Amino acid sequence: MEEPQRRIRALYDASTITVYQAYPPEIGLPAARDGRFPAAWKRDRMTWIKPSFLWMMYRCGWGEKAGQETVLAVEITRDGFEWALEHACLSSYTHGVHPDRETWQRQLRRAPARVQWDPERDLRLRALPYRSLQLGLTGEAVRRYADEWTVAVRDVTPLAHAVRAHVTGGDLDAAARLLPTERPYPAPTAAEFGCPSSGRAGYILSMADIQGSYDDLFVAVPTALAASLDRGDAGGSVAVFVDGEPVVDVWGGFADAERTVPWGRDTIVNVWSVTKTMTALCSLLLADRGDLDPDAPVARYWPEFAAAGKDGVLVRHLLAHTAGLPDWDGPVAELYDWQAATARLAARAPQWEPGTAAGYHSLTQGFLVGEVVRRITGRSPGEFFAAEVAGPLGSDFHMGLSAEHDHRVAATVPPPGRDGDYRASAPAGDAVASAATPIRVRDGNGVAWRRAQIPAASGYGNARSVALVQSVMACGGSLRGVRLLSRAGCERAREEQFSGEDRVLGMPVTWGLGYGIFGGTYGWGGWGGSLVMIDPAARMAVAYVTNQMRDPADDNRGLEIVMAAYEGLQGL
Repeated sequence: MEEPQRRIRALYDASTITVYQAYPPEIGLPAARDGRFPAAWKRDRMTWIKPSFLWMMYRCGWGEKAGQETVLAVEITRDGFEWALEHACLSSYTHGVHPDRETWQRQLRRAPARVQWDPERDLRLRALPYRSLQLGLTGEAVRRYADEWTVAVRDVTPLAHAVRAHVTGGDLDAAARLLPTERPYPAPTAAEFGCPSSGRAGYILSMADIQGSYDDLFVAVPTALAASLDRGDAGGSVAVFVDGEPVVDVWGGFADAERTVPWGRDTIVNVWSVTKTMTALCSLLLADRGDLDPDAPVARYWPEFAAAGKDGVLVRHLLAHTAGLPDWDGPVAELYDWQAATARLAARAPQWEPGTAAGYHSLTQGFLVGEVVRRITGRSPGEFFAAEVAGPLGSDFHMGLSAEHDHRVAATVPPPGRDGDYRASAPAGDAVASAATPIRVRDGNGVAWRRAQIPAASGYGNARSVALVQSVMACGGSLRGVRLLSRAGCERAREEQFSGEDRVLGMPVTWGLGYGIFGGTYGWGGWGGSLVMIDPAARMAVAYVTNQMRDPADDNRGLEIVMAAYEGLQGL
């Protein structure tokens, strides 16, 4: 008989089942002492329970993660547990399970519980080839869990520490003897829980192994990443920061097309045009210091730029893609020569009257803004970013990657059915024809591209480093005691410069100063799928990076991850 890929294993008897949670001592110790959750325990937010002891150890780091130092075994009624299962909905939208996203969202809003499947763990907390259950409780289910279903609460932190001590000492047999006796739980059939109206849900979910950490409220985010990996993506990472702190920092898949090198915690990848947000931040920082005036002519800082009728081009035109210089028409090799690239652009005439239209400056914007930064500071944009932004924040993001980091780079993988000659193109079919030099995947994977500073398209980082930097913008210019710019300086990013049809992209776009504006949020995405989104009202930054390209018309991965982040935000 084939082993099921989804299993509920638990410690249970005829009337009760044991589930695990971890809390800070001020919550966990009173709960264990009194046998019930204290008044400080929040009944108005989602809480996640896990029947698997070892999965709980993976989640809480054997009771040593901050805020999870007290591990509780909570004995609850089986009637309550099964009621939650039968009224649960899957924690994230899954194509083929739900009729559509809107139907799933309606189910999720109504459901008092959520089902999530994650890889079970062995004694070394390595992923096993099957998944165990997490059950998220909200609303009515949380109240009933605390007031009706809970029979007993025990502090099993000493047990967690004892098991870990044996594992660390290499005595796995002794560790195994201490484990709770978990056995297959006779849960309702898959058709009876996980997505009540579909009749399919609970056991049809992803099997991609996701590493890292996340707040239980944001479980839909790693699920969305796992779904993209299950659909064939090579690898990627996702980070969500709220109030400057990570609530999601996860990764999975592989760093190479052959799928032999696992994507690790410190794997980095070319994020393509997400790099533009880093260059924009440098310019906003200089503007906030009074060193750069967005309304000044570019020629004030870069006199040679006035050639060919560009004396009226303003700095804000560069940042908003309205300068009339969208195309890179030189050879690819010249992109690696800063002086040659900027000299070429300084000599060019604009394609339209600057400020009157927008056309995405996919490669040229970085050189244009970057040269202004260099003229003001005497440092290349990569050097300025490293010293003034990445360094103070401790961000692992680079413009101009040195050889010491090469071993961490995940090469870009072209879309299925394409090869290294796959070229960048506008996502919409009604864009104006361009004479720009095409950029191929193989160009971006070359060492010369890595070493060069192409501040619109050659930044390297992971989701954690991207979200960390852009959290400065989400949090009003200050992060973890480091203030880079004022709140007013951050607000400049959202000052609308253009709204309408972008001549190059062939679709409506609203441009601020260096960022695309999307209602109350702003940010930008890169060729192949990487993305960063900033929501100042929520003080949230969401970043997704991947080495797996998809054709633009078929790529909603970034949007799905952002929507998943908002699901978690609603529970805070």
